[in-house]
This record gives sequence, C-alpha cells and structure tokens, in this order.
Amino acid sequence: MRSGRKIKMKFTRSDNAYKTLANLALYATQQARAGEDARSLNCLTAILAWAFALEGFLNFLGSKLFPCWESAGLERKLAPVGKLKLIAEKLDLSIKMDKRPYKTFTEVFTFRNELVHPKNFEATEEIEVEPEHIQHRKLPAAAWEKSCDLGHVETVMKDARVIVQELWTAAGITGNPYISSSRGQQVD
Repeated sequence: MRSGRKIKMKFTRSDNAYKTLANLALYATQQARAGEDARSLNCLTAILAWAFALEGFLNFLGSKLFPCWESAGLERKLAPVGKLKLIAEKLDLSIKMDKRPYKTFTEVFTFRNELVHPKNFEATEEIEVEPEHIQHRKLPAAAWEKSCDLGHVETVMKDARVIVQELWTAAGITGNPYISSSRGQQVD
C-alpha cells in the first residue's frame, strides 16, 4: 500500500560511453546474424562500435590508473595502441600485439582509421564470370570492406571482450565492466 509520502533523493551515476558503444556493437552483430539485408553495413557498424568502445574503455581505465590521465591530455595525445601498452605496463601485464586478441585490436584500429580518415582507393580483381552474370558480379573491395563479414565481426567481439576483461581483472576492479554504477542518498 502506497503512503503518498515522498522523500527527496539525490542520485549520482558514474559511467562511461564505452558501455553504450559495446551495446551498439552487440546489437549490430545481432542484426548481422539475423539476415542478409544490410549485413555488411551491420558488420561495419559493429567493428566501428567496438573500436570506439575499446578506446573509451582504455580512457576509463587510464583515468583510474593514472591521476594525470586527463590533465596531461593522454586521451588525446596517445593513439589506442600507445594507451594499451602504457596501461598494460602499469598493470605488469604482458601483451603480444602479434597474437590474438591483441592482433585483432590492431586490426580494429586500422579499420577504424581507414574509415575515419578516408582516402580514394582503387581495387582490382581478376575473376572468371559467365557473360550473362557480368552485370551482377561483386565489385572489387577495399581492404576495410573485406573485413565487413560476420566471421570477422564474431572474432572482433570475442577478442574485444577478452581484452576488456583481462585489463579489468588486472586492474583489480570488481564487478562487471559493462554495468553502470550509481548511488543514492536521501537529502533533507
């Protein structure tokens, strides 16, 4: 039974957009799994969202580990690989950039950079095609377009989650890296 009485509360939420971006990546991946319509666009969205989520996570973790992270402008000065290496060194974590999941990390940011800083490209491909199908052939693809397939997106998602969890655990942070925290208190 409700009393009708109200109390005044103040809530504070501590969060980072990397969680929303990880959810966007998951949603785009689910859409890509669901059907052929716009699959490559959903794959593109998923990979970009994971790139943004990973960099957001590195900025979140960097600000926790380095009190000067924001004041020194490290989130703007360091490239994602530089952020990852600095954080891993601080956590005494050995990472191998030529092996998964960190190889995938590098690939994701190469992909992102190709789209954030687009350049003209020319792709050439020799194929055999029946004359009646010449109008329906696939056009030669740029390197980033070749990454827009579901198998690659599944690898990106798996490896991104491994990286986040590994860094989260090494930093000694408890809880789930994808759940926001908030607290409330009664005010008079």
